[in-house]
Amino acid sequence: MNIHVSRVDCTECVSYLSSLDNFGLTQLMNLPTRKNAKLDHIITNILESLENIGMVDCHYSDHDFTSFTVAVEVSRACPKYVSYREFRNFSFSSFSEELAWSSLDNILFLRNIDDKVTYLSEVLTRLFNKHVPMRVRFETKRNDIFLLR
Repeated sequence: MNIHVSRVDCTECVSYLSSLDNFGLTQLMNLPTRKNAKLDHIITNILESLENIGMVDCHYSDHDFTSFTVAVEVSRACPKYVSYREFRNFSFSSFSEELAWSSLDNILFLRNIDDKVTYLSEVLTRLFNKHVPMRVRFETKRNDIFLLR
């Protein structure tokens, strides 16, 4: 888009800058990027996120390159406890045998569906806790970094 943003007498320029303002955007490039014209723009809605705004002389184009640094906050490691089950030594046959001998048939005597779900969950949790116990690990992995706010 070749709009010379320093020409305040130009209706296109005034309309363009007004449109940016309506959307909460700001044009930050205040240096000429082609001869004496400010034709190449850096637009943002987070003013404090961009630093070192400038231009780099380009010998292959009649426009200079715009340049800037994005200020990003890097989050530190967030230590947390992670619970998991290690299935490496899980014996499916042993689990199946104990499940067959469990009191799972008592579910037939329960009338309420919520009670049936609770009972089934308790039986399976008890068997999993016996055959594949819960383990807890302390993890200090960094959070993902996102540039958007």
